[in-house]
Amino acid sequence: MPESEFQFEAHYVEVQTVNPEAGKLLSLATVAKAVSLPPEQIQTLSERGLIRSFPGQESAEPMFDDDAVFWLRRLKSLQAQGAINTAAVDVFLELLQEVERLRRELRARAE
Repeated sequence: MPESEFQFEAHYVEVQTVNPEAGKLLSLATVAKAVSLPPEQIQTLSERGLIRSFPGQESAEPMFDDDAVFWLRRLKSLQAQGAINTAAVDVFLELLQEVERLRRELRARAE
């Protein structure tokens, strides 16, 4: 399978909190298992600024929060439906995140 392709497998895994005091940061391996994506692809998305990561406390490996898991699952779902291809991932994730930010802003103004 080409490196730029995402693989889709359906399975469930219990996501464990690595450090509860740090806001539920998850290891790269845990996130990769939870969303069924290779760690290298997750790291690439993180390096490109498409998902948020945090410096690891005990290693150089990045850590991820629930927000990253949400966006990775959303991305996989859209790709599984054929809604986007790998070439459009950057733009699509940025647009989805902007839409979500605007929704939160509107909800805050309505309150």
